[in-house]
Amino acid sequence: MNAEREKFIERLNNSSFEDCKESAIEFWDLCRKYHTELNDYRSQMQPMILEYKQMQDQVRGDALKIRELEEQNRRQASILDSLRRNTFGQRSERTSDIGRISAADNSDPTDEDADPEENEPEEDQAYAGENMTSTHEAGKKSADNDRTAQKKLARKRRKKHAMDLSRLPETVEYDLDIESLNRMYGEGNWSIYNWNRHSTIEYSYAYHYKKTVFTPILSHGLEYSMDALPYDPFYSHSLASASFMAEIIKDRFFLSLPLYRLEQEFAMDGVPVSRQTMSNWVGYAAELLHPVYDVLCRELRNETYTQCDETTLIVIHDGRKAGRRSYVWVHITDWLCDRPPVIVYCYEPTRNTDHLRHFFAGLDHLLYIVCDAYASYHEFENEMGGLVKVSGCMAHARRRFYKALVEMDLKDVSDEKIEALTEKKCLDMINDIYDADRELLELTADERLTGRKEKVSPLVDRFFESIRNIDLNNDTYSSTFKDAVSYALNQEKYLRRFLEDGNLPIDDNATEREGVKPFVMGRKASLFCNTTKGAENAMVMYSIVNTAKANNVNVYIYLRYLLERMSGSRNKNVISSDMGWAMPWSEE
Repeated sequence: MNAEREKFIERLNNSSFEDCKESAIEFWDLCRKYHTELNDYRSQMQPMILEYKQMQDQVRGDALKIRELEEQNRRQASILDSLRRNTFGQRSERTSDIGRISAADNSDPTDEDADPEENEPEEDQAYAGENMTSTHEAGKKSADNDRTAQKKLARKRRKKHAMDLSRLPETVEYDLDIESLNRMYGEGNWSIYNWNRHSTIEYSYAYHYKKTVFTPILSHGLEYSMDALPYDPFYSHSLASASFMAEIIKDRFFLSLPLYRLEQEFAMDGVPVSRQTMSNWVGYAAELLHPVYDVLCRELRNETYTQCDETTLIVIHDGRKAGRRSYVWVHITDWLCDRPPVIVYCYEPTRNTDHLRHFFAGLDHLLYIVCDAYASYHEFENEMGGLVKVSGCMAHARRRFYKALVEMDLKDVSDEKIEALTEKKCLDMINDIYDADRELLELTADERLTGRKEKVSPLVDRFFESIRNIDLNNDTYSSTFKDAVSYALNQEKYLRRFLEDGNLPIDDNATEREGVKPFVMGRKASLFCNTTKGAENAMVMYSIVNTAKANNVNVYIYLRYLLERMSGSRNKNVISSDMGWAMPWSEE
C-alpha cells in the first residue's frame, strides 16, 4: 500500500498543472456518475427494504400463530383423549398402574383397524427366574406354587362373594328317596351319617291380579230407605292401588326404568296401563307424599353438617326457550355424623345462589356445607356473616392432578421417571393425605380432630408448600396441570377446613355417590321432564326413595306403607302429627 502511494505522489510531481486539472475534472465527472447511479440503486432498493420488513413482520406473526395453533392442538388433543377415556377408558383413579392407563394407551375399541392382541398383557412371569427352563424340579415347584396360589385365591373369592341372606325367609327341604337307596345299597344296609347343605336363591314370580270389593247397599226402616255404606278408595275413580303404585315408583325412581319399559312389562302380564296413566299416578303419589318430603327438608335444615352438589336437567315446558338447562340441587346429611342419613333433591330453573337463600331461609345456627368450588356457595357464605362455612372437596383437586398425569404419554416411560414427575409427586402427596385421614374414620369426632392435627395437617402443609413453589410459567407443564395447581391454591382456605372439625369429611364424594349418581342414572333413562310440575314431583320421589335406600330400608315396602297410611280420608289424620312415623328410621 505504501509503495503504491509513493508511486502516485511521484507521478503527481512529474505531471504538469494541465494534466492534473484534466484528471481532476475526469474524477469529478466519474464521482457524479457514481453518485447518480447510487441514488438510482437506493430508490430501487427502498421497496425491496419495505417488502423485506413486511416479510419479517409476517414471519413473526406466522410464528406466533403457529405457537397458538400448536397450543390449541394440544388442548384439543387433551379434550379428545379425555372424552375417549371417559367413554372407553378405566373409571378408577388408581395410580398404581398409571403408565398403562395413560393417554397413549387409551385405544378406541370402535377402531376396526386396531390389533386386538396389541394391548394384551404379557403372561404372568411370577414364578419365572434365571433358570426358568433349566430343570424339571424348578418347573414342578413353580407349578405347585401356582396351584397353591390359585387355591388361596379361590378361597378368598368364595369368602368375598358370600352373601348375607339373613333377611330372606327360608324353606327347608330334604332330598331323600328311600326306595332308590334300598335298590342301590340294599334294604337295611345303609344309614344316614350326616347331611350336605345346598342353598339357592329362589324367585316366586310377582303377579298382578284384579281385586274387586263389594260394599253393601242397605235397605232399612219401615219405608225401606236405601243407604250405601261408604268406601274409602286409595285413588278415586282409578284402578291404582297402593301396592301397584309403590311398584311403579320403585321401578321408576329406584331401578331407573323409564315408564315406556314398564308399560311393555305390564302389558305382558295383562295389565294394559299406559305410560301417561302411570305418569299421572306418580304425580298423585308425589302430592300425597309431599308432607314426608317437607319433613325430610326440615330435618336436613336443622343439621349443622351438610353436603351439597348440583347437576343438570332438561325440562321441556318451563316457560323458557327450548334447550335451556334446569338444575337439580342435591343436599345430604354429613355421612360422618352419627345420625340417619337424609337425601333431598330440589328442582331449580337456574344455578344461581337464590336456591341456597330460599332453602336455608331463616337459618339460626352454624351450618357447614361440604361442596365443590362453585362460586354460589362462597357467595352464600359471605352473605350469611359467619353462620355458614364452606368446606372444600379434596377429591375435586385430586381429580385435576390425576387428569394432568394420565393425559401425558407415559406408555414407554419407566416407573422411575414417572415417579420423578412433578404431576405424580403432587398426586402422591394428596394420596398420603387420604391414607392418613382414612385411618381415623372409625374414631369419634373429637378423636378424629386430634388425629388430623397430629397426622393429616402436616401432610396438607407439605402439599400446599410444594405447589406454591411450582413455576406456572414453565412451558414444560401442561395447561391441565397448571389448572390443577391454580385450583388447589385458590381453594386452599376451603380445602383446609376439614381440619377444623372432626365431623367434616375430606371430600364431597358421598353426595356424588349417594345423591347425584342415582338421579343421573334415572335421567339417562328418561332424558327429560315434560313440565316443571313433573320435575318437582320427581324431586319428591327421588328424595323419599334414596333416603330409604340410604337407611337400608326395603324401598317397595316403605313406599307401600306410606301410600296406604296417607291415602283417602286417613291422610288428614296422619299429617296433623309430627310425621315421625313416616321417617325410614322410625320404630314403625
